[in-house]
Amino acid sequence: MFLAEYQEKAMSLQVMSDEYDPESACNCLLSTGRLSYSQGEYKQALDYFQQALQIQKQYFLSNHPSFSITFDLIGKTYYELKSFQLALEFHLKCLSIEEKSLAQDHPSIGQSYFHISRDYLALQQYDNALNYAFKAIQQTSQFDFTNLYTFHRFIAEIYFEQEQFQQALEYFEKSLEFVDDQDKSSMTVVYYRIGSIHQQLSNYSQALIFFKKTLDLELETLDHDAQTIATTYSRLATVYFHLNQLTDALEMGEKALNQLLKTLSFHDPEVNDARQVLDQLKILQLLRE
Repeated sequence: MFLAEYQEKAMSLQVMSDEYDPESACNCLLSTGRLSYSQGEYKQALDYFQQALQIQKQYFLSNHPSFSITFDLIGKTYYELKSFQLALEFHLKCLSIEEKSLAQDHPSIGQSYFHISRDYLALQQYDNALNYAFKAIQQTSQFDFTNLYTFHRFIAEIYFEQEQFQQALEYFEKSLEFVDDQDKSSMTVVYYRIGSIHQQLSNYSQALIFFKKTLDLELETLDHDAQTIATTYSRLATVYFHLNQLTDALEMGEKALNQLLKTLSFHDPEVNDARQVLDQLKILQLLRE
């Protein structure tokens, strides 16, 4: 916060001086805006970015490359504020400048495709979201593999949201090809999503495999009281139930409940739900004995 105030005062002093430099003024405002953005102060960040944009409009030609940076920052900030239509508008403006000022294979264009795809998904315009996500992959795969995990997983999420589970499964599996072996957090997310899809498709044996992989990584990387571990235990209980392995289902149900009780009170709604599931499993087990 102190840094932002310091930069704002520096900006004021520069405006009052005889040697006003609009480019430096823009950079100062963008830097301060980025700081506010990183702290989650999105409305304040937007104000700084818009001030920078006004200076650019006053002093620079409309096709000046610096506009793309400001348009992108404003677009991302509107996205965080859930103003998705405005986010889309500014990301499209950013792309238009980049296509005119950057090399055809520049990685920034791929990032803009991705941001536009994300905006369209938030607006539930799935065809447009997929179109730009595929463009992002095509742009990136030519020269840069660092974002291919993110882009493939994003396409999978679009298909998943539309309940097109086979296509979602294909792209979740493809995303694993681009995950660094040390990136266990990303692997955990994808394993869980693949398990969830197999569960939706009633492929319970496959769902079991991937939920077990998820659990192994969660137990290795998360805090011992993480509630997401309880969610995975619960998924395993459901899968074991569908596989008619009631003893295992009961064990996972008990672990899910105990995991929740590490951080929640006995009367918390989530704990009550887990306890009811466990009671139902116990009744089923008694009926089968």
